[in-house]
Amino acid sequence: MAVTAPHTDDSKTNAIRPDVLAAEADLNQSKADLKLQKAMRIPDPTFSFLVEHNPPAAGRQRTRWASAFHFHCRFGISTVAEIKSAEAAVDKNAFALAKAKAQAACGYRQRSRPPMAKPRND
Repeated sequence: MAVTAPHTDDSKTNAIRPDVLAAEADLNQSKADLKLQKAMRIPDPTFSFLVEHNPPAAGRQRTRWASAFHFHCRFGISTVAEIKSAEAAVDKNAFALAKAKAQAACGYRQRSRPPMAKPRND
């Protein structure tokens, strides 16, 4: 599901409001997480090669050679589920950003606490 925000002029809507900036940061973070989850599907081979040279001594081996190969690959449904979850987070945060921009365009700001009651003069 693609979400598009209504066209707004940022110079008139005060686009640097904290709620809009927070929504943009959430969207950027969820896009980065989606990119990471897609990159985790690719196998990650690691090659190691070690050469250790010891000074000559009585009865000791001078040089030691070692090599290693590690192949990390994720299989199963968990990879697909994690990618789908990251895609859903991107869609959710894109919708939240569109909502914050629309609220900024009409001048609405959510209050963090309810307004205080006015004192009565009895």
